[in-house]
Parts: sequence; structure tokens; C-alpha cells
Amino acid sequence: MRPTYRYRPHCPLVDRSLPQMLMAHALMLVRAVAFLAVFLALVAACGGTESSTVVVPLVVGLREPLATQVTEQAGLKPAITYGPDSDTPQGFVYWQSIREGSTAHEGDMLTIRVSTGPPT
Repeated sequence: MRPTYRYRPHCPLVDRSLPQMLMAHALMLVRAVAFLAVFLALVAACGGTESSTVVVPLVVGLREPLATQVTEQAGLKPAITYGPDSDTPQGFVYWQSIREGSTAHEGDMLTIRVSTGPPT
């Protein structure tokens, strides 16, 4: 014997009325626009998608105050550490973290090590 009903698979899009579908699409559009606005605001707050690049100066062999000044003028942030070095007089830079002539993003940290004199 045949069933008296006809099977219809459940489909959320078929079961919704036109106003419900329009409302769902409008809500998706509003969410997409809100996401895009937040994304663009974050990009603008971070200074954009591109940051300018700078050339890293040579500061090895300079006294600490001059090395700091040269680093800042190049657009980098100096991070100074101190340590003994038998070949470098006290107060002079004997190492830098980024090789001279390389490119870096403006505002990047350049670590420089200043000699405290020969090890004791």
C-alpha cells in the first residue's frame, strides 16, 4: 500500500517566507559592513598597512650618547645594554643587533651593547 503523504525534505531556505529571507540577508549585510568598519579602523590605528623603511646606521665604535642620537635620527629606537669587552674602551659601542646598511621598519628596536671595559 502506498503512503498517503508526500515526503518533503526539510530545507530552511524553502521553509522561510520572502520577508524572513530579506531580513536575514539584510542582517548579513549589516554584519559584513560592521566587520569591515572595525577592520579599517584597526588598520588606521596601527598606522596603515605600510610602514616606511629606514637604513640601519653603523654605531659600532661610537660613544654611547652619539650612538643613541644617530640611532634615533635614523628612525629607530635604541635599546642599550652594557657588558665587558676586552677590545673596546669603556663607554663605546662594540655590538649592534641589526647589521649596518640593512633596512628596518621605522620605529624598530636597535639593540646596542656598550663596553664597560675589559672583563675582571
